[in-house]
Amino acid sequence: GDGMSARTSLSRAATQASRNPPMLLQIALLQSSAGHLPGAAYTLEKALVERPDFLPAQALLAEIEMRQAQWDKAEQRVRQIIASHPKMGVGYGLLGDLAAARGQRVAAVESYRRAHQIEQSSASLMRLYKAIAPNDGPAAVQLADQWVKSHPQDTVVRRAVADGHARIGNLATARTAYVALLNITPDD
Repeated sequence: GDGMSARTSLSRAATQASRNPPMLLQIALLQSSAGHLPGAAYTLEKALVERPDFLPAQALLAEIEMRQAQWDKAEQRVRQIIASHPKMGVGYGLLGDLAAARGQRVAAVESYRRAHQIEQSSASLMRLYKAIAPNDGPAAVQLADQWVKSHPQDTVVRRAVADGHARIGNLATARTAYVALLNITPDD
């Protein structure tokens, strides 16, 4: 609970790990959790000096730039990620986050859809689902339903499907979805 001491300790740790990009990434994550975004950004920049192609550091730095409302810097970094890693969904996911932060819902949905097409995962589907759901709940639920049919053990998406059905008033279908979820995770 002592933010100032945490910031000081983590800054010292970053100095000690100056040539170790994976360690600098971990320190930056802690700095970000402690609310020290400028420190986290500085630490990530140090990691990128050592390894300019270190994707986890690039992605986290883009997220931090977004959290600091540095839209242009974040967009430039995200576009660099997409250019250097076009067959990975991470860049398009970040582009969706940036569009969402700027209030550009349509662009966010398009970017999240592209990320999910490239790299299908629960996480990419949930980003797309959350972008679609506020304006078109039934379409979001249909998207998630399709995913669950091909990934029946995915409890994260199953819960989203059940919650989505409940939200749009399909209570009988929601109940069935919750029962199916309980069959997979009986202690939930």
